[in-house]
Amino acid sequence: MRFVLHAFSLVVIALLLAPMPVNAQDTKIGVTAVVNPNATGKAPSQDRRTLLVGSDVFSQENVITTENGQAQMLFLDESALTIGPNSEVVLDEFVYDPNTKTGKLALTATKGLFRLVGGRISKANPVILKTPTATIGIRGGIAMVDASDANGGTTSTFLFGDKMDVTAGGVTKTATRPGFTITVTASNVPPSDPSPATAAQLAGALSSLEGTSEPTGDNAPTDDTVAAAGVSGGSDADPSAIAPTGGTDTAGDTGSNAGITDDAEGGAEKNETSQETAGDTVTGGISLSGLS
Repeated sequence: MRFVLHAFSLVVIALLLAPMPVNAQDTKIGVTAVVNPNATGKAPSQDRRTLLVGSDVFSQENVITTENGQAQMLFLDESALTIGPNSEVVLDEFVYDPNTKTGKLALTATKGLFRLVGGRISKANPVILKTPTATIGIRGGIAMVDASDANGGTTSTFLFGDKMDVTAGGVTKTATRPGFTITVTASNVPPSDPSPATAAQLAGALSSLEGTSEPTGDNAPTDDTVAAAGVSGGSDADPSAIAPTGGTDTAGDTGSNAGITDDAEGGAEKNETSQETAGDTVTGGISLSGLS
């Protein structure tokens, strides 16, 4: 059973729109769309609780997963954050104006593996994810960030969109090509030049984010409910479809698309076209633009 958002999009939409009585000190910013075992959250004025499908999430909430835990959160602007095992993140700041479709989303990760799908906020302003060694800005796209290195390093992989900036040691490097990775090895060390991620690197990260076979919560997905909904589960794309296949071009990508082959450009155009067709933001193959 893969880590699934598809089968619960309607449930999540209803939960997002439903008024919920919460502590005045806590600001609701989204819901937990899918959860696997051993994921907990603590809002500023609440006790730590086990996260279930449909749990509200709040500004400044601290979310922790164990070695068997994963969670996927859907924010009010349609951004989605997938949290891998052995991870910890604080949802520092979320501000969103649904009329102008602008705002700010900032997260701080202490450790772990994360995948961020940018929503409406990221179209105008980058979503910021800080780790102990780097600050990553994701503009209008999708990125994976791995801060699980025992030595404190951070590896960021750009998967789709406008660009990904990685800042460390007073230096910023930018990736604009899907499948390119930027690495920061330690505190106050400048980031590497962007280079193609290998298929093995991508496959390993995606596997850790896809979930376990034991989701939790009253509305937890099952194989039967997914099949009945007529959707496929999770992300089963071949990593080679994301990363450059040649792997020979290791020159730094500082914001230019120079050197991309015609085939690569054509694939990116097809990818972008398919996302625009599905809606303003595509999260796990489902358009959730109706939330605004």
